[in-house]
Amino acid sequence: MHETDLSLDAVRDGAGHLRRDGVVVGAVASVVRPRWTWGLPPRREEIVELHVDLDGEPRQVVRARGPQWPGVAEALAGRLSLPNGGQLDVAWLEGPERYALWRRLLPDAEEEWTCCLVEPVDDTETSARAEAARAVLDLVRPELTTAMVDAYADDDLPAEVAAAQEAIRARSTRTGGNAYMGLELDPGDEADWRLLRTYAPWSIRADLDGPDGAVCGMADGTQGLWAYVRSREVEGFAAAIAPRGDAYGCGVRRARPRRLRNRLRDRNGQTTT
Repeated sequence: MHETDLSLDAVRDGAGHLRRDGVVVGAVASVVRPRWTWGLPPRREEIVELHVDLDGEPRQVVRARGPQWPGVAEALAGRLSLPNGGQLDVAWLEGPERYALWRRLLPDAEEEWTCCLVEPVDDTETSARAEAARAVLDLVRPELTTAMVDAYADDDLPAEVAAAQEAIRARSTRTGGNAYMGLELDPGDEADWRLLRTYAPWSIRADLDGPDGAVCGMADGTQGLWAYVRSREVEGFAAAIAPRGDAYGCGVRRARPRRLRNRLRDRNGQTTT
C-alpha cells in the first residue's frame, strides 16, 4: 500500500503569490501527481509540478520528485528557483483564497485519470508482449508530445527491431557506455513514430510524455508497462489489451484523481455541490 507523503501537503493542490523585492509579479499553482517507477514490482512515487505564471511571460512548469529535491524543498520554504535562473518569494495561500487561485490557474485539472498498470503473464515471450504494448502506444499517441528511449535491449532482436535500434542509435552524439541512453523521438513525426512503435516494446526503458507530464512508460522488454488513461476510457483500454490475454492480464490501479473540486471545497469549509 502506498502511503501519501505528508511532507508535501503544502504543495498538494496549493496556490500562492510570487513576489520579487516585495512586489507581486505572478502566481504559482501546484499539483502532486502519482507516477510508477521502474522495477519489478513497480513502485509508486509522487511528482511535484509547480505551474508558474509571471506577468507578461509564458507559463513555466517546474517538476521534481518529492520533498528531498532542492526545488521542492525551496518552494516548501517559500523560495522558488526558476529554470531561467531567477528566484522569487512564494506566499502560499490558505482557505477559500487558495482554492480560488488554484482553480483560476489550473481550470482543466479536474478531469479524473486512472493509472493502468499492465501486468505480463509469467514467461511470456517479448514478441507477444510487444504486440500488446503497441496497442497501448496506439491508444495514447494523441496525448504524446515527446518520447525518450534507451536504445539497449536484453533480448535477441528480430531484424525489423534491430534495424529500428540502429536508426535510433544513429541519433546519439555521445560516446561511452551510456551513449544510447535517453534518445529523443517525436511521436508526431510519422518516421519517428514507426521507430518508436517498433522498438520501444523491446527497449530496456521508454518514457512517453505529454504536455502535462508522464503519459506512458515501459521497461525491460515490456515486462513493465503502464499508462495514464482518462477514466472514461479505461474500459476501452482494457478491451484493447484483452485480445492479447495470452501475453498480459490488465491490472487497473486507481491513480490519484485530477478531479479535486469537492475535496478542496471540503478542506476550505465550503459547500460541496
